[in-house]
Amino acid sequence: MNRTEIISVLKEMPSEGSAQYQKALQVAATFPAEYQRMGLIHALAEPLTKVLSTSQPEFADGRGFMVHQPNSAYRFAASEAAVELVERVMAGENPEAALDWLERVLLTQRASGLSIMALLGVAADQRIDLGRGIEIVPLTDLPQSPERDSLLTPGRLARLHLGPWAVIKPPRVALAVKGTVEPFLTKQGEPHTPTDPFRYHNLLEDARLALSCIGPCAPLQAGSWFQYDDPDLQAAAAHGGIATTLHEIGPAWFAPEVMISTTDARELVSGFLALSGTPRARLRVSLQRLNQSLRRLLAGDKAMELSIALEALLAEGIGENTYKVGLRAALVAGGDHQQRVQNRAIVSAVYALRSAVVHKGLAPDAVKVKGRGRVASTTVVGEAAVVTATVIRRVISGGKLPDWYDLELQK
Repeated sequence: MNRTEIISVLKEMPSEGSAQYQKALQVAATFPAEYQRMGLIHALAEPLTKVLSTSQPEFADGRGFMVHQPNSAYRFAASEAAVELVERVMAGENPEAALDWLERVLLTQRASGLSIMALLGVAADQRIDLGRGIEIVPLTDLPQSPERDSLLTPGRLARLHLGPWAVIKPPRVALAVKGTVEPFLTKQGEPHTPTDPFRYHNLLEDARLALSCIGPCAPLQAGSWFQYDDPDLQAAAAHGGIATTLHEIGPAWFAPEVMISTTDARELVSGFLALSGTPRARLRVSLQRLNQSLRRLLAGDKAMELSIALEALLAEGIGENTYKVGLRAALVAGGDHQQRVQNRAIVSAVYALRSAVVHKGLAPDAVKVKGRGRVASTTVVGEAAVVTATVIRRVISGGKLPDWYDLELQK
C-alpha cells in the first residue's frame, strides 16, 4: 500500500470554505435530512476512492474485500474504505493514524464479538448468566452501537415493519453470547463457506424459547446483530445492520412484560440447551407452540396451539389423546392428588375447545371442566398454558422424555 499517496490525498481534503466542499454540501442537500452528513462524507471521499481503486493493489480493478460475520458478509472495497478514512479525519484523527486503522483491518484474520438478539415481552433489571455462555442483558448495558441505539429510539421498530406494538413497547433486554469469526476478511470473489453460520443465532433462539416457561410468557425477537469487540473492526463492518423477523402472530399490545429471575432462567435455559436429539427437538416444538398460544387472541386458537404443545411431548402416534395426554400431563406436572385431578380436567377441557373449533368452527365462551362446572374458555386456556409450561419444565429438569410405562404404573 502506498501510504504517501493516500496520506497526501487525506491532507488535501478540502476545507469548509473551499469550492469543492461547497459542491459536496450541494450534493448532500439532495439527501433526506438524517442522511445529509453521510452524503457529505461520500462526496468528499470521491477523490480518495479513485486513488484507492486505481493505484492501490489491495483495491485495484474495482476489487476489494468481504468482511465476515457469523452468518453474513459485507463488501469492503475502495469506496467503503475511503468513506471511513475521511470520516475519521473529519472527526479530528490525523491522516497517518487513519491509515494505520486501514492497514490493521486488512491484516486481521480472526475477531471476537457478541451475537445479540433483542427481545420483546420480557424484562430484567440486571445481567443474568443463563449458562452456555449466554446472558440476558438490559439493552442499555450493551456496548454502544447504531443497532442498539436504533432499538432504543421510540417508534424505530415500527419502521422496521415489526408492528405497532413496537411503538408502544420497545425492547428492554437482549440475549447475548460471545462468538468468533475466522476469517474476518477475505478477498472479494474468494470462495468462503462458513462451517456453521447460524450456530450463535440458533443458540439464542433456543434460549428465547426456553424463557417462554417463565410466567408463562411469549418473548419475541425484536432484531439480531453481531457486534465486534474491537470498535476498529466494527467500523469496517458498519453496513451490518439489524436482521429482523416478520412475526406471523404478533404479541398482545398491552400485555405486561414478564420479569426474568436469575434462578428460573438459568435452570430452564441451561437445562434445555444440555439436551440433544429427539428430546430437544420435541421440546422445541412444544415451546414454540406454547409461545404462540400466548400471542393468540381467541380461546379456540390458543387451545389448538396448547394441544399441539402437549402432544409434542406426551403422545406417540395416533390414539385417544384426550385421555392419554390429560393423564400424562397430570402425572408429569405433579402436585398432590387434588392438583393432578385439576390439571387433568383442564387439559381435557382444552381438548373439548379444540374439538369445537375443528368440528364447529368456533370455540364456545365457556366449557365444562370436571368438578367445576362450566368455566370461561379464556380462563381454561390461561390455566392450561400454566400446566403446559409446568410439563415442559419437568421434562427439561428430568433431562429426558419420561418412560410412560413406568410413570403410568407408578404407585
